[in-house]
Amino acid sequence: MFLNKLIKNNFNKQIVKKNYYCTINNKPLNGFKILDLSRVLAGPYATQLFGDLGAQVIKVENVGKGDDTRQYGPPFYVDKEGRKGSAYFSCANRNKKSIALDISTKEGQDIVYSLAKDSDVFIENFKVGGLKKYGLDYESIKRINPSIVYCSITGFGQDGEYSKLPGYDFSVQAMGGLISITGDKENPYKCGVAIVDMMTGLYANIAIQAALHHREKSVDKKGQYIDVSLLDVQASFLANHGSSYLITGETSQRVGNSHPSIAPYDSLKTKNGFMVVAIGNNSQFQSMCNVLGLVHLPTNPLFSTNPSRVKNRKQLLSILTNETLKFNTDDIVQLLGDSNVPCSPINSIDKVVNHKQIKHRNMIWNLPFENNNNNNNNNNNNNNNNNNNNNNNNNNNNNNNNNNNLDKKEYTQNDTGDYIMNSINLIGNPIHFSETNLHTPSSIKSNTPPPFLGQHTDEILKNLGLNENEISKLKNNNIVQ
Repeated sequence: MFLNKLIKNNFNKQIVKKNYYCTINNKPLNGFKILDLSRVLAGPYATQLFGDLGAQVIKVENVGKGDDTRQYGPPFYVDKEGRKGSAYFSCANRNKKSIALDISTKEGQDIVYSLAKDSDVFIENFKVGGLKKYGLDYESIKRINPSIVYCSITGFGQDGEYSKLPGYDFSVQAMGGLISITGDKENPYKCGVAIVDMMTGLYANIAIQAALHHREKSVDKKGQYIDVSLLDVQASFLANHGSSYLITGETSQRVGNSHPSIAPYDSLKTKNGFMVVAIGNNSQFQSMCNVLGLVHLPTNPLFSTNPSRVKNRKQLLSILTNETLKFNTDDIVQLLGDSNVPCSPINSIDKVVNHKQIKHRNMIWNLPFENNNNNNNNNNNNNNNNNNNNNNNNNNNNNNNNNNNLDKKEYTQNDTGDYIMNSINLIGNPIHFSETNLHTPSSIKSNTPPPFLGQHTDEILKNLGLNENEISKLKNNNIVQ
């Protein structure tokens, strides 16, 4: 069979020199190759970070369906060719190539083997043991490539009585205690974003980079297996709530926007909305009181220290709110800010993406769909004149980021309600380097938008050595798309 021949040739010849991934860039993780079999959010978020930092990422998806989040919506969007994407999928999948294949077939598995042979990292989030039946578990992949770092993300880890259960962000927020400390006394709430998934993605990324560093230092250059679970991650970021219980045996209670150990650290009503203050020391409290005309409050024994303010929180908030209600939100935030009091309006998303500091930092990336079929991915060869080290030349970069007001009125919809787009605006990577700046115009331009399903299947298979007829045969048999 031609694929058997392909695999043999790939393993025995110069396949490692072939470029299945993308062209060279000057970003920090350039040269690392990531094979991504993960879906939904935690794994894709981890691999998107790799892509942002210059690693070359191939995303393996199911034929026909693709990543589950392609169906999460509305909102959905279409490009000028009618290819459809979802906003949810787009938040975690830029800077990747997509190949759609059926891993339940021998041919599909052979393709994964060929890609794994030349990869540094293999990441997946199937149920425990889910990939073993396809011969894609760690032991199988390690035989092909002993240096590979293989990361499995699950709800509850690879062992223990919960290990076989499916894990989703919402349920783990509940099981892991986060919801018990979020909300007011009567009403528990989940976090507004899938924070457990995202934190798990970050931990997975850190673990993989640590394993790669260990591999590079070791004599035998062997990789290793990484087991990351949502529940473990959730428990780890209970932070001060977890440590407080372990020290006192007392369980934290929901206190709304208040902080259990700091006051005032809360939301306050204004004449036309809300604001928050985050008072971290007595000096800031004094400054706040001066602005509000409460100059004698800091000397009151009920409020003179942080512990006393925490103890008398309800009375303190009532006094402060009586004063903040006299101001419009923007006015009081300006006055407090001028006095170095940590505070902020409670911004809606539209105000965040249009915030002048977000724009100054070039945090909104506009990535065109055009010219990405062949995906000279993250990285046109001369792309990163990143080392132009004009870190704060962001004031001149607005043309590349579509930093005009991002107003919903600018978008049009088709008859089915999909947004019609020639490019997509995404919230960019928050890391700002001095030597490998991700936010210069050329670096931003080098990023690629989230791929459409199977957008790069032909390209990847051709780079593996398959010809048009062989690819057509695979497509006719629904092995690839």
